[in-house]
Amino acid sequence: MKQIQNISVQQMSVMPADAVSISNLQRQIIHNMETESVNKAESAKLSLQKLNDRIEIKAYPHALTVF
Repeated sequence: MKQIQNISVQQMSVMPADAVSISNLQRQIIHNMETESVNKAESAKLSLQKLNDRIEIKAYPHALTVF
């Protein structure tokens, strides 16, 4: 997570479609207990913006589908 503060990325997109679950927090360090049941894309966006508010982050809270 600290690396996000120092990189020169100006825009980032996150796309997980499922929700944060407490049972997965030990390996998903971008989420926390405050965002339990929140969509992972939205949770990641909140966490990343706290680290670096200069990055434009777009959350896509739905699954990618192929037509």
